[in-house]
Amino acid sequence: MTAPAAAPPTRRSGWLPVGGGHVLRWWESGAPGGVPLLLLHGGPGGHSTRAHRALADPRRFRVIQVDQRGCGASRPRGELAANTTDHLVDDLERLRAHLGVEGWVVLGPSWGAVLALALAARYPRAVRALVLSGVFLGAREEYRPLLDGRGVDAAVWDRFVAPLDAAERADVPAAYARRIHDPAHPDHMTAVRNWLAFDAAQGGAAFAPSRIRAGPGLVASVAVEAHYARHRFFLPAEGVLGRAGAVAAPVTVVQGTGDTAGAASARRLCAELPHARLRWVEAGHSALEPRLAKRIRASLAGVAAAVTGGAVAR
Repeated sequence: MTAPAAAPPTRRSGWLPVGGGHVLRWWESGAPGGVPLLLLHGGPGGHSTRAHRALADPRRFRVIQVDQRGCGASRPRGELAANTTDHLVDDLERLRAHLGVEGWVVLGPSWGAVLALALAARYPRAVRALVLSGVFLGAREEYRPLLDGRGVDAAVWDRFVAPLDAAERADVPAAYARRIHDPAHPDHMTAVRNWLAFDAAQGGAAFAPSRIRAGPGLVASVAVEAHYARHRFFLPAEGVLGRAGAVAAPVTVVQGTGDTAGAASARRLCAELPHARLRWVEAGHSALEPRLAKRIRASLAGVAAAVTGGAVAR
């Protein structure tokens, strides 16, 4: 078995004020003169990790990571005001200008796929190619389990909605968000643990809120996720798919076959984008799963070779 690639150390980092009281934390690693690569994190509510840097060859890429509004090391942690999908996309364009990047390749896993596609649609000259995995489009059907329990084990759903009254069950994400966003609410921590347990149950784990120990960082992460879910990810019912037609950059989708929801979304995306290339891997959702990581790394290497050769292969 091939040993996993080593994650390169941070070469430089900094802060970027983006308005609304938000200040983003960013990092660079890899080759200063390499192909600029924007490595997005998942979520909403996730954060950048050193482990994800190993997805890109540090000899080929100038790897740029940033924690989105309210996330990770960005300030204020957990802040929800002026925090929408469009804000996040515009922040990425500000970061590109701040770092003097003419155009970059964008790696978007999971929620990062939404932002990558939206960025390429809004700022086409800034995006040279997209590599996506664990595809999420922010479409209503993808988060239907959170709305009405469709596709969820009945016992899990019953336990998840048990704290809510009949009126609140008409909009479960909003009811949970109210509890999660109010530290004084008597059900605040119960809601945080239930939300995390429900997420885990979607991946096949037992619904076990009592086992979850949620510190401030995790609570902030859940708050951001609930904020986006409550507002339907600030996207129409079809999610970012409606913007996909404006994406001219080459697109490679590296998708795990075991990620059922992501696989369906990957097919929908590639049907909308005939120039997209779909690569299947026997893996799940996480870009860090060894087989998926290996294919992502290979796809990025191919993109880098094409970019430095003067044209991006389709």
